[in-house]
Amino acid sequence: MLSSVQNHVASIAVDASEPNVTSAPHLVHKPETSPAILFQKCAACHGNHGEKAALNQSEAIGGWDSNRIAAAIVGYQDGTYGGAMKTLMQNQVKTLNRIQIEALSEYIANLYVKTH
Repeated sequence: MLSSVQNHVASIAVDASEPNVTSAPHLVHKPETSPAILFQKCAACHGNHGEKAALNQSEAIGGWDSNRIAAAIVGYQDGTYGGAMKTLMQNQVKTLNRIQIEALSEYIANLYVKTH
């Protein structure tokens, strides 16, 4: 199962045919792709640095690498990942696109590293 999730995460790589995509989308953030803005919704349950077990039901995501975070988000979106919080998380991440997932995943991974 992990390999199918990893393959799915690989598919979030930036597609040059996607409109409004620059060659370095992680360097240019529009408000809707700003990882700091996207993370505000996450921080409510996961903590300001990903240090909390969300609603005491999940692992703390702080310390996860960006690939693991992206795989979880994509898995929530397609229904292949999640436990007790699966439905809640599907609703939280359902509107994220590839660029937002990449930006948010990198932001969370680096945010925790910089603070711990």
